[in-house]
Amino acid sequence: MKTLNNALIYLISNIFTASLPFILLPILTRQLSVESYGQIAMFQVLYVGITALLSLSIVKASSRKYYDMETFDTKGASNLIVYNSNCISLVTILFLMFYGFAYFLKGQISTAIGIPSTWVLMAVLVAYFNILAQFRLSQWQVRLKALNYGAFQFCIGLVNLSVSIVLVVFLSMNSEGRVLGILYTGMLSGIFALFFLNKDDVIRFGSMLNFNYVKEIVTFGLPLLPHAVGFYLLSFSDRFIINEQLGVKDTGIYLAALQLSMVLHVLFSSFDKAFLPWLFAKLKANRELTEVVKITYLLMIGFLIIAWITFYLSPFLVLFILGAKYLPAANFIGYLFLGQVFYGMYLLVANYIFYAKKNAWISTLTITSGIFHVSLTYLFVNLYGLVGVGYAFTLSKAMQFIGAWFLAIKSYPMPWFKFRG
Repeated sequence: MKTLNNALIYLISNIFTASLPFILLPILTRQLSVESYGQIAMFQVLYVGITALLSLSIVKASSRKYYDMETFDTKGASNLIVYNSNCISLVTILFLMFYGFAYFLKGQISTAIGIPSTWVLMAVLVAYFNILAQFRLSQWQVRLKALNYGAFQFCIGLVNLSVSIVLVVFLSMNSEGRVLGILYTGMLSGIFALFFLNKDDVIRFGSMLNFNYVKEIVTFGLPLLPHAVGFYLLSFSDRFIINEQLGVKDTGIYLAALQLSMVLHVLFSSFDKAFLPWLFAKLKANRELTEVVKITYLLMIGFLIIAWITFYLSPFLVLFILGAKYLPAANFIGYLFLGQVFYGMYLLVANYIFYAKKNAWISTLTITSGIFHVSLTYLFVNLYGLVGVGYAFTLSKAMQFIGAWFLAIKSYPMPWFKFRG
């Protein structure tokens, strides 16, 4: 019963948090020019890319370390605190290095992607503070503190919404107002994350670097770096390509459509956060595995039904939510929704690979999918324009899911094709 309650809290909090930027979406698309919206898209591309490189997968490393603990006696808890503290120390050192590089290269980066140079430094700050917030959320998740998780996530989303509306609508700060809203929210959430991590004895300020733990964190994280880069290519390279080939206006149209389709992305990610502790517990106990497989298949069927519904409804949502300026998005948004469904199915099977600690496998898959996505997007943009980006998005996500399922079968023994005995 507690697992079900936690799952509902995760689902509701994530859906509610996701609804806040969804509320913001029609405000921004009507308040800003399509070109300004395109600039925001490029800022997001930058800070997410920096996050992929900066995080070194410390969130996943600390979550996995938690499940490695056999007991939670004083010694075990103390070791876990030191490990988590080293995670934070390591990412802070990397942040300072990244900020130094960004300071000297901000002019070149600004010219390359068409955003103000000050936004480059803001992107590094946003990446760092977002990692801290995700670290705090993940530690609540593994400890089954769903209410804390939900409340923190709700507050982050509410601040993001409120500050952005004030800066963009009431202070008429245009795209800069939205970027500052993201920055201020990130800084606030990161500071509070550190406060609660220390308060709850998850980390300890002033803890010395333990080089054995640093080596363990790096050993876990480095094989996942290609995965992070590949995921970034799979998720964000299309905006670079559109910006280069078609211009910032089409980038803005694509971002608005993608943001609308992200409703499904958040829904599936929210479900995964609730599903993961249950799945890992079943795998650790090595029982009821046939039942786990049956549930996975039922979820896949449910996701495909969602794909069918959203594919046909999505064009009508463009005019209603985004406005007349974004009508070209109606030609391809259905494919974005379909791609998000394949992403949800990918999450269902990828957890088996993470549990088996086959991180290099998942990295190889993601970097391969990313290269495939970049190549396909370049080809299809030239052949079909913006509609081609939708085709490439769907095919790349489908490839990622099929590849992950194949690797899941190889990495952890499950009765995927056996339902008796």
